[in-house]
Amino acid sequence: SNGKRGSGVYGLFGFVDWWVTLLNNFGGVLLVLLFFTQHLLKGFVMSLTSRAQPYVYREYKVPAPQMQIFNGVTMLPWAMKPVIGLISDVFPIGGYNKAPYFLMAAVMGTAAYLAIGLKLMPVTVM
Repeated sequence: SNGKRGSGVYGLFGFVDWWVTLLNNFGGVLLVLLFFTQHLLKGFVMSLTSRAQPYVYREYKVPAPQMQIFNGVTMLPWAMKPVIGLISDVFPIGGYNKAPYFLMAAVMGTAAYLAIGLKLMPVTVM
């Protein structure tokens, strides 16, 4: 290493320079906030909902093959993130690229959870 930024061990293939640029442009508080919301919070919500899915399916008496189809459908938006991102960039709504799509996804997700959670199940007494 010749001691220059971005070279050798100091640069770690440009990671240190990239990180310093992010800190200078956006500040540490925003980067910490983004880390917590993107990695920890999303991971927590995903693990919480994925743990409940088998119990919900069992309560609704969903057969195992259909359960696999439902799991695939629920993971489809996650797998299609690049395509959805491209669509939101190419087709802005009201001059905004991301916000209307975030709002639509949040409303649809909330409605889906409410529809599942509020469906009345028959009470069986043993």
